[in-house]
Amino acid sequence: MKLSHVLLLILFVGGFAQAKPLYDSTPITQDMQQIVSLQSLAGATLQVQRNGGVLYSENFGSFTSATRVPIASASKWLSALALARLVEKGQMSWEDTLGQYISNAPADKKNIRLRQLFSHTSGMSPTENTCMSNPAFTLATCTDSILAMPLIYVPGTTFAYGGNSMQAAGRMAEIATGKSWDQLFVDEMVAPLGLWNTDFATLSSATGYIRNVNPRIPGGVRSTAGDYSIVLAMIQNEGMYQGVRILNKATLDYMATNHAAGLVIGYTPYPESHGYGIGQWREAVDSNAVATRVSSPGAFGTVPWVDKRNNIAGIVFVKGQWSSLRSEIFDLQDLVHTVYSMKRKIPPPQKPKPTGTAPPLR
Repeated sequence: MKLSHVLLLILFVGGFAQAKPLYDSTPITQDMQQIVSLQSLAGATLQVQRNGGVLYSENFGSFTSATRVPIASASKWLSALALARLVEKGQMSWEDTLGQYISNAPADKKNIRLRQLFSHTSGMSPTENTCMSNPAFTLATCTDSILAMPLIYVPGTTFAYGGNSMQAAGRMAEIATGKSWDQLFVDEMVAPLGLWNTDFATLSSATGYIRNVNPRIPGGVRSTAGDYSIVLAMIQNEGMYQGVRILNKATLDYMATNHAAGLVIGYTPYPESHGYGIGQWREAVDSNAVATRVSSPGAFGTVPWVDKRNNIAGIVFVKGQWSSLRSEIFDLQDLVHTVYSMKRKIPPPQKPKPTGTAPPLR
């Protein structure tokens, strides 16, 4: 944590006995302002919540809670949750293999399992196929191109972070449901949670939910801080949202287990992590290696996370470069946890609301 933050917190705590204020978010706001300024960002949003209620929500620069930007690999968590819904419905299983759905899959890939495809343990190359996000392909033909690539590792032996395998998993889901990925994503995530500003039209500026015949499953989502915060509220509430069960706690716990445990690390952009689950990184664990903080950072700097130990969920929503924002955002997360771990009585927080209504699907 920066020295200036520490001094601000010391001053705040020192005056607590006299003034007894509520949580003081001043250091957080100052840090966000500094990040936006130093990184020359158009804007940013930070939202922090506890038990589904908002503790902190501020927009900076030109951003509002309804600003839509591409979120890159923060998409992985959303896509994984959509698959989890299919698994709970019995339409798929984490143990299903590519060969069960794609009969012409090469022999060396037929036995790759769905859980391996979404935990970067499939043996596929971490170098993404150029078919991804290419409008000349469909998800089906892009998957065919990916499956024609040679395996780099024996499936189930090595963790190598990349998006090819997740694209193939999306195609498996299309075949399992008889629906396009867009339609099943609407049915499993958008409609149940009211995420009408979240789609796979990565760079589009059009309103509404825009269809995409070759959605980039691992990294093509554009969304809003408001929409993503709803997803975090559901996860933090163990699968419940506004009285409706979206997923079971057991499913969320399974997704947060380390599916790379004991494997060789072929490639990881996050060596500080405690392994990878299904669509999410394990940022912190307890003495039993159970994940206490999970996240899904994106290449443009958007970082959603859920911290079970401090009962905090948050999202830093920006459009920049993760490589230059990385240390700043880690410091910001530490600051957020420091401020909101102080035990103090607070009024009931406001409930997060969807940032849009259901528009016509295009």
